[in-house]
Amino acid sequence: MIRFIVVRHGQSEDNVTSTTSDSKREPNLTESGRAQSRKFGQILKDHSISRVYCSSAKRSQQTATEIADELSLEIFVDDNLKEIDVGSLTGLPWKEVEPILNACWQTWSMGERSKKLGTVGESFDDAETRVRAFLDTLTDYPNDTTSVVVVHGGFSNILYALCDNTDFIVGHEKSLGNTVPALFDYEPDTGKIHCLQWGGLDHSV
Repeated sequence: MIRFIVVRHGQSEDNVTSTTSDSKREPNLTESGRAQSRKFGQILKDHSISRVYCSSAKRSQQTATEIADELSLEIFVDDNLKEIDVGSLTGLPWKEVEPILNACWQTWSMGERSKKLGTVGESFDDAETRVRAFLDTLTDYPNDTTSVVVVHGGFSNILYALCDNTDFIVGHEKSLGNTVPALFDYEPDTGKIHCLQWGGLDHSV
């Protein structure tokens, strides 16, 4: 059993302007986002953290660096962790994209998981492939420590939907806020992902 902490990146410039970001946009963290990330790193000092992972996106690496500096660790970049590609929707105001994304999640929840976002973006199946590829890298390290994984909002919602004890669409409806963590267990032998904590939702019982 491998336990890992997921945390969404700190507040970015696009978060402030409510602009839709994916793997093709490169907003930086705001000063508030950097402070959020440092604070989360300080909270983790009492835990046995072995590694800090992130995608190559600036907002992800900046978050991971602030956390890792607090823990005297280096960061490991893995582009399987990049944000979901939303195709032509990237850069648009969130208020325009939100209903489209909601409709897509409804379609995915009914089993049509090959439907792509924004016509040329990723499908649920595409994103699941990346989630599972990343999880497989965690098996290379001792199970008696915990990794911190800096993620993007869409990626974390896919991870939540893949768990064996969650409602498929709830993660999307109750997405993690900036630097809000979640806790998971992964069983490499079976491929099962189990959510223990998702923001304020307790799944441990």
